Amino acid sequence: MLYHLKKVGVNKYQLSHAGGKVDIFVYASEPLIKNIQEDLSLEQLVDAASLPQVISPVIAMPDIHQGFGLPIGGVMVTAGLISIGAVGMDINCGVRLMTSNLTYNPQDFSTDKLKTLINQVEKLIPIGLGGRHKQKINLDLQKLCELGVEYLVKQGYAFKHDLAKIEEKGRMLGADFSSLSDLAKKRALKQVGTLGSGNHFIEIQQIKKIFDPQIAQNWGLRQNQICVMIHSGSRALGHQTCLDFTNLFWQLKDKYAIKAPRKELAALPLSTEEGKRYFGAMASSVNFAF
Repeated sequence: MLYHLKKVGVNKYQLSHAGGKVDIFVYASEPLIKNIQEDLSLEQLVDAASLPQVISPVIAMPDIHQGFGLPIGGVMVTAGLISIGAVGMDINCGVRLMTSNLTYNPQDFSTDKLKTLINQVEKLIPIGLGGRHKQKINLDLQKLCELGVEYLVKQGYAFKHDLAKIEEKGRMLGADFSSLSDLAKKRALKQVGTLGSGNHFIEIQQIKKIFDPQIAQNWGLRQNQICVMIHSGSRALGHQTCLDFTNLFWQLKDKYAIKAPRKELAALPLSTEEGKRYFGAMASSVNFAF
């Protein structure tokens, strides 16, 4: 379906929709707007805007693309509701940049050397669907989910100074391991220390251009520096948690009189027992991803 976007500012568009109870704004350049029209992103924004207790406006950032319930890059706020689709499937997926003191030299990065490097990374860090470590990683899953990176510091897998550079200092409060399903826990056990599939990646990067010298200096970045960027998330633990609670919330929509336009946006008041359980399971998945 083609939606009408009215330009109301610099790279700011207002989306017309039938509901009309809350405003929808899309922040993107003209070339990006064409791409956004090619999937269900705008339709998902409209659905999100029709949820009860949504506070105006619903917003789309420039990276918007089709998600589970709310599009990736979509932002919405509710008065007391928790919506699974607004969190998504890969709970707390994100990127992390690791700097190095290495400088790019073309002679050091020949095709053969790059192949060797990539093969070594794949050997050390399992990738792809079902990838798992050959060596047993002796970590307590409950402590991992409830304490996050704090637990890894104690076990020697992370440095204490890492905590200051991670959102929530590497541990989201409110995690409740008992709220996770047995299937979610079983799937997670196989995936500690693995990368995943889909758009998860490990990239060895060269900094080719500095746009803001002061920020670059503050972040310890410089021209031709070699860095490593990682994109991963909660993997099967987050995915299974999303499925488990989407089904539960959808079954309870009549009991709590919360009408979502589609199953993927199923929502309940955070004050309900089921809402609290989902928050505990979600926070556990967040810590697992960290």
